[in-house]
Amino acid sequence: KALLAVSSPPVTDPLPAFQAPAPVDSGSHGVHQSPLIDGNKTHQFDVDISGWKELYLTIGDGGNGDGNDHGAWFEPTLVKKDGSVTRLTDLKWTQATQGWGKTGVGISPTGAKLVRSDKKAMAFGIGSHAVSVISYKNLPSDIIRFKCVAGLADTHGGGQVRFYASNKVIKKFAAGGKNQIVEGPHAIPNSASILPHVARKALVALRAGPACVDAIGTPNQSGALMALRYMHHPEAVDALLKRFEKTLESDVKQRIARSLVRLANKEKPYRGDTWWGTRPETRGPYYYPTPWEKTEEIHKALVKAAKTGDPATRFVISKLAEKDRVSIPGLPKAE
Repeated sequence: KALLAVSSPPVTDPLPAFQAPAPVDSGSHGVHQSPLIDGNKTHQFDVDISGWKELYLTIGDGGNGDGNDHGAWFEPTLVKKDGSVTRLTDLKWTQATQGWGKTGVGISPTGAKLVRSDKKAMAFGIGSHAVSVISYKNLPSDIIRFKCVAGLADTHGGGQVRFYASNKVIKKFAAGGKNQIVEGPHAIPNSASILPHVARKALVALRAGPACVDAIGTPNQSGALMALRYMHHPEAVDALLKRFEKTLESDVKQRIARSLVRLANKEKPYRGDTWWGTRPETRGPYYYPTPWEKTEEIHKALVKAAKTGDPATRFVISKLAEKDRVSIPGLPKAE
């Protein structure tokens, strides 16, 4: 108890911030946005743009950074009042910007031939990389609709994006845009964190898992859960899983999930037969994430909580698994 009393850091370790999807303004002067798009998902735009003077096609990142965000506008068309159709690719855009690579008709951001991620047939399209803005000014007055299928190009490497069609520049992206998972108190030099750190290391060395689980829901919860992340001890994980199962309060359940995600893998023992290198390694928390005897039980508990819990719990579990490079079969993706 004495160690637990001094184990909590000066600042509570933050969780990924959940934001409900922003409402879509479907009016004639609104901003029309897709849901989060990853993998082979697509979104069908069919927008009334009567009276629009300008058209902006924007690809924003999905809230997890813009790496590998190879987006594309497949078969974008403009429909006139008389029902005739014009390919948007036949018009010259006013300006096009992208976060990386190229924006071009018929090509992905890499310059390769544009192909849908789901490999479905496509006659024409425009590829670009988030954050991307393609603007068309002085639209013909007889244009009444914009139609398009938006999705990822097959050159993406696990990107996640959101598409926007609007008559104005998008200044704020839904779901946080480029916001990353906030760093914890370890990111700031702070002498006040030394004693709690030593206390947590002692709790791990003493195999004080049951005592740490008992501290959940008390003022010592933060330090106890941080210590549990390093306790790859079957008895500690069993106790934590039982507490996780019966916990109903959303914030507490999310914080227990953080520890379970970390415990899902452990570091591969270093045998001296490979060179791990000295390059900066930002992926973490393990160089070689390796399953152990409790991995499957932890996976099942996290999947169940994500599927049956509230949207915030599902979002947090999914984002933490992504951040810690934990591949959990059946885990719903964050929306």
